[in-house]
Parts: sequence; C-alpha cells; structure tokens
Amino acid sequence: MSPTAQGGPTRPVPRDVLVTGAGGFTGAALVRHLLAQGHRVTAVIRSGRGRLGGAPSGVGQLRIVQADLSEDIQWPGSLDALFHLAARSPTPGVSPADLVRDNVVATTHLVARASDAGAKLFVLFSSLSVYGEVATTVLDEETPICNPDTYGLTKLLCEGLLEAESSSMRSLALRLPGVIGAGSERNWLSRSLAAARRGENIRIFNAEAPFNNAVHVQDLCSFAAGLLDQSWVGYDLVTLGAAGQLPVEVVATLLANEAPGGSQVVIEKSSRMSYLISSARAQTHYGYSPTQIDIMLRQFVRENCE
Repeated sequence: MSPTAQGGPTRPVPRDVLVTGAGGFTGAALVRHLLAQGHRVTAVIRSGRGRLGGAPSGVGQLRIVQADLSEDIQWPGSLDALFHLAARSPTPGVSPADLVRDNVVATTHLVARASDAGAKLFVLFSSLSVYGEVATTVLDEETPICNPDTYGLTKLLCEGLLEAESSSMRSLALRLPGVIGAGSERNWLSRSLAAARRGENIRIFNAEAPFNNAVHVQDLCSFAAGLLDQSWVGYDLVTLGAAGQLPVEVVATLLANEAPGGSQVVIEKSSRMSYLISSARAQTHYGYSPTQIDIMLRQFVRENCE
C-alpha cells in the first residue's frame, strides 16, 4: 500500500535537523530555509563552508560540523530528521571507487546512525540519473531503469539502503533534475544561461520536444521543509520537475533573449530521447507545489543577470 501524507500545522514546530552537503548550492539554501523557520540545524560540511558562507541568519540555531561522511561524524544527542544532500558527482578525476565511498558507504553510515539517533524522517536527495537510458516520453516513479552509469547506480543503491530501513523510520527519496537558482551550476539550464551571458551560442537538440526538466531551489527547500510536518508509513520515492512545459527551443530562446550577451540558439540534429517529468505523486501525496516553467525561467534569469 502506498503511503499517504497528512498535513501538519501551519506554523512549523522547531525540530532537531541534520543537513549533509550543507556547503553546496542546494544544501546551503536548505539550511537557511530551515533556520528561517526556527529549526535547530546541524550543518555537515566536508571542508570549508562553501555556499554556506559566514553566519547564516534565522531564528533557529545553527551548529556546523566538518566531517568525512564515509567515516564518522559527531552527531547531536538526538535527531528528528535528516536531509542527505552530500554526494560525489562524476566529474573528471573522480573514480568509481570515489563514487562508491562517498555515496554508498557514506549513506550506509548515515542511515544506521539516523535510526540510532531516533530520527523519524530521512530525506535523500537522489537523482534522475538512476534511470539511465530513458525510452519514454513521460518520466515518473514507474519508469523502467535501464543501464544507469556508475553514479546512477550509486544513487540507486542509496535509495535501497533507505528502503531496507523502512520499518524504523519514514523516508523519502527525491529523484531530482537540475536544480536552478541564483548562482546555480552543473546542469543544462545553468550552463546555457552562463553561455548566453558570455555571448556564446546555446546549442540544443530536439527543438520541438516539451521540457520541464528543472526544479527551482526555493520550491525544493519549501517542499523539503514541509515534509517535517507530514506523516506517512515506510519508504517512498518521488520524481520532481517544474509545472507546465515549454518546447526546448522556446526555453533556449528565452534564456538567449533575456540574458544581456546577445546569444543565439543553434539547433543540432540528434537521436537523443526527450521526456517530461511527472510530479503528480509528489503533488498528490506530499504537497509539492512547483512553479510554472516559464515563470521559473524568467525568475532564474533575473536572479542571475540583475
């Protein structure tokens, strides 16, 4: 039987929350969001504060812990929830062993320690990379997994670790596309906007294919924090994307026209499959409320170009 969330109070009750990957783009934004709501946050960073900066403000309490998650960390005495964002990405110089250690081994430790600390909720920030080769026009939780790369496999194993502990705490895996916002990187929209700002052409494939392959960091933080006030049984997973859809060419043209660099859109031939992301389960069961893709993109341009 699939879990169904129940709405909580309008005002968040302060919780003891641990956030891994707190120095990254999304992790730092989530820490700030949780502090603004009054939660007591333990922010785990690997080295340096990164995007977390000097002293994030908010009515909540902040404790920063520097640790290698593949080893052990100094935990708070008790814990209500854990948001696991830390992950090793498949960048040049990163070996399969690095991916296994920093993704799978680290998550193994975290799942075990979260349960020991009495955590009621574990949220894993996963990736659409788990699907590998997508051969459908709409991607959702039931889309078959086909030949994922090493990174995708490690994220899939992390999801399995959570599912195996479903009797001890409720958990949710968020299969994410590119996360965008002020200063975002490492996804197609962010790279394309950066290129447009430099006056470089934006190259696209499947120009007429519908596109909603993005989540704004503000939507994601609001959604994640809202899970603290919901209840369900066991483990579940959801796919997240923007609301609505736009053709790929319209998306690229919007970025090129709104950015100040005078960029042009270049259409190239490709046999690559394109797909839309269905967020229906996240919306129906967990209250996810994504921004419309056109509004999201214009906001994205403003916050990076003004």
